[in-house]
Amino acid sequence: MPTFDLTGQWRGEYRFGELYPANLLAVPFLMELRGGWFRRFRGTVRDDPARGMPELGLVRGRFVGVTITFTKFMPVGYTYTESGARKTLRSIVQSHTGHDPGEIKNPPVHYTGTFDPDSVVFRGDWRLAAPFSGSGTWWMARERL
Repeated sequence: MPTFDLTGQWRGEYRFGELYPANLLAVPFLMELRGGWFRRFRGTVRDDPARGMPELGLVRGRFVGVTITFTKFMPVGYTYTESGARKTLRSIVQSHTGHDPGEIKNPPVHYTGTFDPDSVVFRGDWRLAAPFSGSGTWWMARERL
């Protein structure tokens, strides 16, 4: 398979799995990636702030053959109530303990997927790093300028 350069903008969305409230909508995102040595890449990610995590995050990963793996690191941790409302981990700890723990980062999110050269789209699954549980699906395609 010829070398494929991931450098550029990628638009996609992730969906929440069965452990999350059913009323959560898919979250659009935009990633800016830079290809590196040994099929590695890094970049930034920004979720739609109305539906996802509003802060700028970092991604680091690898693309070999048609398989992509990467980890997303977000500076602020969030969870969702049963009604689907987004709350910071900091606010939850503060409301239960009465003290401010400072900002709590989101657990790393691990993404795996495959590239379909016909549609030029990546599709796959995501999961929160252990010991947390949570997973879902995602896709992304190169942004057309």
